Parts: sequence; C-alpha cells; structure tokens
Amino acid sequence: MAQLNDNIVMKNMSGAIGKQLVFRRVNGKTIACKYPNRSHVVYTEEQIGYRTLFAKASAYASSILKDPAKKASYKRHGETSVYHSAIKDYMDAEKQKKIGNPYGS
Repeated sequence: MAQLNDNIVMKNMSGAIGKQLVFRRVNGKTIACKYPNRSHVVYTEEQIGYRTLFAKASAYASSILKDPAKKASYKRHGETSVYHSAIKDYMDAEKQKKIGNPYGS
C-alpha cells in the first residue's frame, strides 16, 4: 500500500485502473493499493436473495424509464429520481408480499 502526498496528478483521485490498482481516500489521504481479490468470498443465501431482489427492482425501474408515458406519470418520493422511486416501490411491494422472507425463495 502506497501513500500519496502532495501529488498534483493523483490528489483526490479514487477508483480502479484496470484490475491492477485501486486509489482510495482514507482519513483525508489518497492511498494506492492492489485490486481486491473477492473470488474466495462465499455469499450467504440471504445475500444472494437480496442481490436477486435488487436486480429485479433495477430491471423494473429501467422498464419505467424506457416508457416516456410511464416515466412522466410515475409518482416520485420527494426529491428522488423516478428510477430510485421505482426501486423503492418494487422492494417495498416485495417486502409486503414476503413478510419474514423478503427476497423470495
């Protein structure tokens, strides 16, 4: 892990370069480190379920955005975008359907 000090090119930079190097901001300093290897991570059934639920919610929200009539008439929640409001609505509806097991299965 390398620490970058007063480097005008890399100051406040964050993100990955390919799958080799990652720049992060930690405690106000820019850190360069190796890209994380997450291939060994084993996800729980619950995590997989929520990931699936979110993918479905995202697909639903995208379908709302693709139809101009639906997008124009969609009820937004406060200042949030139509996309985020649609995700919230989908996830809330699924939660109501599956009390105790909100991600299905």
